Amino acid sequence: MNESIYEISYLLVPTLPQEKVGEQVAALSDILAKNSAENIAEESPSLIPLAYQMEKSSGGGAHQRFDRGYFGWIKFSCSPSAIEEIRKSFEQNQYVLRTLAISTIKESTYLGKRAKFESKPENKIEEKQANPAENMAKHGSESKPAASLTNAEIAAVDKELDEIVKGA
Repeated sequence: MNESIYEISYLLVPTLPQEKVGEQVAALSDILAKNSAENIAEESPSLIPLAYQMEKSSGGGAHQRFDRGYFGWIKFSCSPSAIEEIRKSFEQNQYVLRTLAISTIKESTYLGKRAKFESKPENKIEEKQANPAENMAKHGSESKPAASLTNAEIAAVDKELDEIVKGA
């Protein structure tokens, strides 16, 4: 049997009560078992802040927005033909906000959690704000600071990233 190694990371919605997180992890593990995947390693989800707000449809055209989520991952082996079914099944779970499945290696690539960096005011280097013409020349005419992106632009980038990942 020709098997590949994958890692699937997931974000669970933060509205899920902490005591129910384990049940959802078990449900996701059941999806893997149903698709004959063999678990290699995993990290239990922990509540983290998100880099940007994400939306999830709550049915009937309504959307919920989240700026936090329970992040976890599972590394497993399975046949390459099963990975798309696994990914789709994860996404259909009502508590899963987002998933990302990647091909990887069996050896541990986990380096542990990074230490939080705290910048001290006396060590802070201030960058001069370039005028718009310099900024366009330096970064291209379409460059915009992340803070000035609209929700629609963020959603478009998010959708484009999803398409790129699905094609990989």
